[in-house]
Amino acid sequence: MRIKTFILLISLSTFYSCAKEYSCEDCIPPSPPEVKTVQITDITINSARFHGELIKTGNLLITEFGFCWASHPIPTLGDNKIGFGQTDSLQSFDSLQNGLSPNTIYYLRAFATNSIGTVYGQELSFKTEVLCRDTSLHFDGIYINNTGSFNNDHVDIGANGPMSVIGTNLSYTIEAWVKRGHVSYPNGLERIYSKDNVFQFRVVNDNFIGEIGSASIQTPYPADTFWHHLAFVRDKSSNTLKLFIDGQLKVTAADISGAVSNNGSMVCIGARNNGGGIYELWTGNLKYLRVSNVARYSNSFIAAQRYSTDVNTLAIWPCNDASGNVLKDISGNNDGGITNAEWRFGVCY
Repeated sequence: MRIKTFILLISLSTFYSCAKEYSCEDCIPPSPPEVKTVQITDITINSARFHGELIKTGNLLITEFGFCWASHPIPTLGDNKIGFGQTDSLQSFDSLQNGLSPNTIYYLRAFATNSIGTVYGQELSFKTEVLCRDTSLHFDGIYINNTGSFNNDHVDIGANGPMSVIGTNLSYTIEAWVKRGHVSYPNGLERIYSKDNVFQFRVVNDNFIGEIGSASIQTPYPADTFWHHLAFVRDKSSNTLKLFIDGQLKVTAADISGAVSNNGSMVCIGARNNGGGIYELWTGNLKYLRVSNVARYSNSFIAAQRYSTDVNTLAIWPCNDASGNVLKDISGNNDGGITNAEWRFGVCY
């Protein structure tokens, strides 16, 4: 009996020893998940892209993961939230969030939830960009169905818009702030402001060109996509044509133009309206287009960021309406109808 009892004790001791050694050796007990707030990119006036990483699931199904944010520190699921549903796999994730307010500091945390609870990643903060008072009008330069459709981006001012009639002895200035959508467009025709066969303010074959009737002048356009101030001057006091870029006089030529009558074609911004369609599309942005019946510049000058009306102003389109399909002339005479061009908001630094 003692021998049997001894054997039984040895057997039980061996069993419990083995059970203790092997039963949980490879087990990972359930735990809360782990998530990381990685970074914030692509920040604009009203949007930003959030990046996160799910590091551990806690050996359980993740019932939801994503981001939460607020304009105060330590955001939670009770604030703004975007979730990506269930998963049982580790992964990186991101989301472009729109609808943010300009010039606002936001706080962001990634989160993940399983049956044990919700955890948050570290808090990151960012500030949306400032919405300027100035906006611009954007023309995409894309032909609809590869034709001169009247739905291509442009603004019609009307057949009697500024400079529809060119006087023999009158001086003129056309000027604007422009931002080209590409560095180069060889063999390209792009009109900024024109009336067919009367006057042109445009870029052709990467050259900035001004024309009145059959008289023209040109200079190379900068090979970049930055904002530039362009000015075309017809100065009858010196009988010259002049082109300026960013206030610098680039070229002067004799003015051989004379009077040009109104031919009934449309004064057009951002394209050519030849009566049969919309062609020679501008690709880029435009703001503060001014037309004057005076030679405003004779030598290099400092280009103003914005203008006000005076006795020599024929039209000023600031392009800062920011909404709607009417381009307002602040001189009050030459509002234009916008077709498909879009408002873009400036960024202040």
